[in-house]
Amino acid sequence: MLKFRKAIVLTFLIFIVAHFFAASPATATDSRKPEIFVQTGHTRNIKSFALSPDGRYLITAGEDNTLKLLDITLRKEIRTTLVDSTVNTVAFSPDGRYVVTGDRNRNIFVRDFRTWNVIKKMRAPEGGGPLTKVLFLPDGKHILTSEFGHFLHCWDIRQGKLKWQLKVQRAGDTAMNYDAHISLSGDGKIVAVGSKYEQAHRKPVSYIDLYAVGTRQRIADFPEIPGYEIRDIAFSPDDRYLIATTTFQDNTQRIADKTFVFDVQERKMVKEYATGSLSAAFSPDGKSFAVAGFGDVSILNADNFSILKRFNRYPPVIFLPDSRRVIMSNVDHGLELYDIDTGRITNLLPSRVPQFGLKMASFDEDNREIVGFGFRGFFRWNMKSAARSTVIVPDAEGRPVSFAAVSDDIRYGIGLGIDSDNRYILQLADLNAKKIVTVLRAPEKYSIGVVKFSPDNKYLVTGSYDGEIGAFDLGNYSFRKFSGKHGVQKKFSLPTVRALAFSPNGKDLFSASDEGIIKWDIPSGRLLQRFSTAHDVNILDVSPDGRELLSNGGYGDYPGYLWELKSDLAKGLFFKEGGLLTAGTLSVDGKLAVSGNSDGIIKIWDIATGKEIFTLRGHSGRISSVRFSKDGGKIISSSSDSTIRLWNVATGKEIAQFISFDDGEWIAITPEGYYNASANGDRYLNVRAGNNVYGIENYREAFFRPDLVKIALAGGSLKDFRKLAEIKQPPRVSIVQTAATSANEEFRLTLKLEEQGGGIGDLRLFLNGSAVLLDSARSLKVVQKDGSGASYRSYTLKLSPGSNSIRAVAFNADNSMQSNEAVHQVQARFAAIRKPTLHALVIGIQEFRNPKLQLKYAVADANLFATTLRSGASGLFEQVKITLLTSRETTSRDSLINTLQGYQTLNPDDLFILYIASHGTVDEGEYFLITSNVGALSTQRLKSDALSQVQLKELVANIPSTKKLIVIDTCNAGQLGQAMQVALLTRGMSEDTAMKVLSRAVGSTILSASTSVQEALEGYQGHGLFTWALVQGLQGKADKGKTGYIRTTDLAAYVEHEVPDLAEKIFKRAQFPTVSISGQGFPLGKVR
Repeated sequence: MLKFRKAIVLTFLIFIVAHFFAASPATATDSRKPEIFVQTGHTRNIKSFALSPDGRYLITAGEDNTLKLLDITLRKEIRTTLVDSTVNTVAFSPDGRYVVTGDRNRNIFVRDFRTWNVIKKMRAPEGGGPLTKVLFLPDGKHILTSEFGHFLHCWDIRQGKLKWQLKVQRAGDTAMNYDAHISLSGDGKIVAVGSKYEQAHRKPVSYIDLYAVGTRQRIADFPEIPGYEIRDIAFSPDDRYLIATTTFQDNTQRIADKTFVFDVQERKMVKEYATGSLSAAFSPDGKSFAVAGFGDVSILNADNFSILKRFNRYPPVIFLPDSRRVIMSNVDHGLELYDIDTGRITNLLPSRVPQFGLKMASFDEDNREIVGFGFRGFFRWNMKSAARSTVIVPDAEGRPVSFAAVSDDIRYGIGLGIDSDNRYILQLADLNAKKIVTVLRAPEKYSIGVVKFSPDNKYLVTGSYDGEIGAFDLGNYSFRKFSGKHGVQKKFSLPTVRALAFSPNGKDLFSASDEGIIKWDIPSGRLLQRFSTAHDVNILDVSPDGRELLSNGGYGDYPGYLWELKSDLAKGLFFKEGGLLTAGTLSVDGKLAVSGNSDGIIKIWDIATGKEIFTLRGHSGRISSVRFSKDGGKIISSSSDSTIRLWNVATGKEIAQFISFDDGEWIAITPEGYYNASANGDRYLNVRAGNNVYGIENYREAFFRPDLVKIALAGGSLKDFRKLAEIKQPPRVSIVQTAATSANEEFRLTLKLEEQGGGIGDLRLFLNGSAVLLDSARSLKVVQKDGSGASYRSYTLKLSPGSNSIRAVAFNADNSMQSNEAVHQVQARFAAIRKPTLHALVIGIQEFRNPKLQLKYAVADANLFATTLRSGASGLFEQVKITLLTSRETTSRDSLINTLQGYQTLNPDDLFILYIASHGTVDEGEYFLITSNVGALSTQRLKSDALSQVQLKELVANIPSTKKLIVIDTCNAGQLGQAMQVALLTRGMSEDTAMKVLSRAVGSTILSASTSVQEALEGYQGHGLFTWALVQGLQGKADKGKTGYIRTTDLAAYVEHEVPDLAEKIFKRAQFPTVSISGQGFPLGKVR
């Protein structure tokens, strides 16, 4: 950074310019520190799009008061920014360095795109209204803005000052309470202004006028458009045409939409369409244009004005630089990409992927489970397994459930909705039985705003928007209203009941509204006492001894109160903070309170002193609930940001966050970045490093560690493990100088690798979903480098006939993180000359150097599998080549490495099956296959003598078959003895985790017998239980669809279902196999 030298004026000026046009080194470094966030999508209508000049980034502005930055090539959200006022318009500078937004409150913000910092803030002068459009002039230093009220402004964004103002008006115009919309000509010298006008004794009309930007003089006008209000206008790239989307309104109700096309040179209308109302855009090549209204998007040919495509989508619309793809939104506020050439629509950003707007979260009595509720139903998180299960999804007779409550013992839940007769209904769910017990209907004209279970679950109390209290008797489901209510309806407000709380004995109820707090007698429904408050109350909780009542005081700096119930006096003041308090509760011992506000901030308070102890930061949205665990050691919080977070009360630190997604996927992750997830749950969590964005799955091989998540949830420390934030970025990889077609089986491709600070580790190539080449960092050699420092590496692959999809990923130097993938499509124009061959390597190891490791059934299992496979596969393939290895000599580590390397000449369409029956273990986070030469089981000896996961991954990934199946029948505890169990079962991740990581890494389906802490049961029909079930499936039982063939996916489903049932039935013990499906599914054999 330049240093200020007061004697040199020139240096000072350079410093000022540099400060505006570039971020400081410190800022740039901080902005690249990895941050984990959820990809949520918008929750309300999208108002505006802006595309970066290179077409890589898209900024969207929504009515949910958020700005979102997306990487279009990766189809990932990079960041979400909450704003104070809805942004109506957004624009990139011509050089892509700046982003400017204009909002409803007439504010203009200039952001540095690289750092995302606001560097200038301006505000349009009084007299106008919400900003409607912001456009950069070609110099990138000035912008034009239009707004409600026909004002046009020019701003200097370097100085943050208004340069000039123009009031667009025609002679005789009177009322001008309409939006103005603008578009710039290609050279930026002419601005078109369109708006609606009113003149005396005439109906409203819309005009489009042309102004010279330099002189601000009106130079041309177009024919009027009677009755219609202009909502957007756009010049064609060659300035030949101008299109205007309009809405015809009658008593503020839209009843018709039209798009008008004007010839700019001749100043006349040349075409009109009954489509489009809110958004218009030309393609960069000028050959097409798009117009959009609600539920109506049209793509049109600009040469003959014919409609190419019309469909039910939503504004805004924008073309990518290739002019062949259009971005638009859908009814759920997600983003879609339409390809004009193929007619294909693909998702660019899904809408509301997480369980949006979590309403609450709570602990069970033993702190073993967390129950949460979002718009998609109730779900449980198991604190021991760090896994989630959906319990039940209430549905208000086909309408969304908008609110919920859970009983204190989390046995029952309530989903609140409105039926077809507009009556409030409450679905009572038994969360243990996972079913709806009954549906309760509120009386007519009784609107429910809040519900609460009594401590003994005898009553369900409701508070209405009219200030009334009622209760359902959960014994007979009868309903009664209490005698009395909260105030009366005022002109502009209702005495809405906002909070309910029970005394510990369940006999007294407290309710709060804008009118104060009331104490009620539950059995009689009688009003007992009123507490006067100066402000709105929406938080209530009673102390464990029933002597004190906690409440808040409303907005801003209004405090929280601790009421002494006997004296009716507020004895304590705290919660003194900005923002709206939205949640609060007392600890079990009554010594602490926790509050949450609308800014996502949580605070822990000392009740005795009223002082703040900790501020908990992490949530990015309104806090909807906070709750202490029964032992007082943890706090659970839920938020509109769709996450549940667990906090340590003693330290104020986050323990973990839990996220549920609409499609049933889920993820639990610690602040260090270690996570557990459902099969595809990690695909929805992103990591931002500057403006680079990665999926959390890019870190999977190092950070998918359910075992560490369990340790964290149990109170253990992860301080000795590396953090995700410390991981350096992998190189950027792209496929270059590579053909799109091939007449030959052998195909050459070149990778370009651009360093990003983390070095270069392993490279992997996938063909049609399966790994076919792994080039490890040990052997990586750079072919060439260019002037920018990028390196290149070329490889030769074998293709399959027809369409081939090649994916390439590169790892950082320590292989802890992979790059975003590069994808290349190749059409192979040669025909298959033979059927594929099935290759199988079947290994059974039961004799080891260490006699304590001896197994009884491994060889018999291997023989049975080989025989069954050969029988089913015969006649289906060109050849069936099965290699069976069972002796000590052929099953040593070195022997197996040599044998597996011999499969590196297979063809892509050949099948490869690897079956291993032996011991397996995990040590220091790495899986090891115990080979026959293994004696000692220390970490050092395992690394030197056994076959590691890294080696197995490299060997399998370099087998060029695109159809692979790996079966690992590992036996642990039963034959090992106490010493072996201690040595093998206490050193890190489970085998289940290791197998899932391996499956994703090599793009192959893996079936594995058991986990490290679970005995692989033996001794059934002279074989291991897992292999016996596997063989039964191969012999035909897995063919549930009666197709006559056994596919890998069929076999996986059969084994996953059958093994647990057999284990429980025969051995009265649980055994759950690991099934991880990746790559292609394919047939293994016929049913004989």
